[in-house]
Amino acid sequence: MPRRAHFPIRAALASLLLAVAAPRAAAQEQGLRAVIEQIAGSDVYLSVGSEAGLAASDTVQVYRDDDGEYLGALRVVAVSATRAVVTFADRPFALTRGVVVRLRFDAAPAPEAAPAAAIAPPVRPAARSGPRVRGRFSLDFNGMQSTTKWLSNTEQTVDRRFATPSMSLRLTATQLPGGLTFETTGRATYRYSDPEIVQPDLSVHVYQLSVAKEFDNAPVQFRLGRFYNPYELYSGYWDGALLRVGGRGFGVGVVAGFQPDRANEGPSTDIPKYSAFADYSLGRGPVRYSGDVSFHQVKPKGGYLDHTFAGWSQALRVGGVRLATDLQVDRDPELSEWKVSRARVTGALPLARGLTLNARYAHDRPYFLFNTVDLLPFARNQVGGGLGYFGGNASFRADVTANRFDQGSWSMSYGGSFGFQNTGVFGLGLSAGGTYWTLEGGKALQGFGDLSRRFGRVDVRATYQYYRTEQGSSVFVTNTGALSLVVPLGRRLYSMLQARTQQGANLVSNSIQFSLWTSF
Repeated sequence: MPRRAHFPIRAALASLLLAVAAPRAAAQEQGLRAVIEQIAGSDVYLSVGSEAGLAASDTVQVYRDDDGEYLGALRVVAVSATRAVVTFADRPFALTRGVVVRLRFDAAPAPEAAPAAAIAPPVRPAARSGPRVRGRFSLDFNGMQSTTKWLSNTEQTVDRRFATPSMSLRLTATQLPGGLTFETTGRATYRYSDPEIVQPDLSVHVYQLSVAKEFDNAPVQFRLGRFYNPYELYSGYWDGALLRVGGRGFGVGVVAGFQPDRANEGPSTDIPKYSAFADYSLGRGPVRYSGDVSFHQVKPKGGYLDHTFAGWSQALRVGGVRLATDLQVDRDPELSEWKVSRARVTGALPLARGLTLNARYAHDRPYFLFNTVDLLPFARNQVGGGLGYFGGNASFRADVTANRFDQGSWSMSYGGSFGFQNTGVFGLGLSAGGTYWTLEGGKALQGFGDLSRRFGRVDVRATYQYYRTEQGSSVFVTNTGALSLVVPLGRRLYSMLQARTQQGANLVSNSIQFSLWTSF
């Protein structure tokens, strides 16, 4: 799984210096694979974040993973290292929770360009000779003050302050000498804390650093550096090399290298690994099928047991009906037997124009690589379904989900949300919804609402979230509000300012975020 790369500065700077002469290839065409984790009104939650190059106010083009069909554009509202909240850049389009989509970065993710980008697929510029460079550079500042009360002693409080200025770069250079492509995504951060509880103060995160080539006279692709494999879902990030032979319809390949250091994501030779894969797709009409199958082995040093596993994902489309499966099996080295560690099935059935019935099943059994016993200790199961509607201006969702941890009792969650791109009242956009959970010995309730408005080229968004949990006789309530503005300062220069406050009985925090970025 993608993790933050934050390792000693000397090694990071050395890697970046080596990267200046490097490049990358087919990932630009393949795009970034992301899972739709949740849909809440006009907001969509993705399984990728800043580690994959996403940043607040980016516009990304969305393609269906199985057949490359263009769906529309999404604009990033908020982002963390491994998650992102996005909203529809223009009219809503159908998305299904649990499915995989491909994201491609807009060449110029400007707020004013979003509606046009959502109407039709972006037109690729005609090929031209000479190197081409595109990307984004940003300067960011995050500051937070928090006050915490102990549960056992509400009279005692702890005050903390944090400040994290940073700068980040996402860069893709194509048509380099030798037909090479280079891609890098990284962030340098200084982290201040009072009292001093965050170490180290200065860190460099290198999320991707790869060079690749696709040969003109042969269906061969080669990639070297730090990258994720865009042809399968299971192997995570690599420091190594990839070779693939084949075209769009069918290809086979191998990857060999090392897993970035588990503690700080720095370069390391402690965890060698390799994999072999095949990807395939059939059909371009109303019936389409695609998938990938892969075999992997991780061989950690230090006396830990080898991790051997295989994955198989596939997607079938028949008209408007869609079915996707995702299966991973792991060899339990203690029992010398294979166990299902990941099994997911998602389906979508259109009932009427814009209205879709969705269903999903998920079984997850995490593998603990650095355990010496009990490497596959427990499983989680989830079954759910619901209705979703995506119209020209409106969207809504209603679903129910049953969850169970191992062989424990089932817990239930009931959720619903709606959203309007424009309510017709002062040009306001509106999203609202909530989720209710029944837990073993307790219950929880979450509600949210947000208003958005565009004033010329300025975007304004106000959000509110209510969270309440009951566990036995204890009740905890949290209220959170935020206000953000995105202001273009020039043709390719933008700024964002966000203020956020969280109020609870045991935790009060206030934070501010400022970003200044340019796209090129």
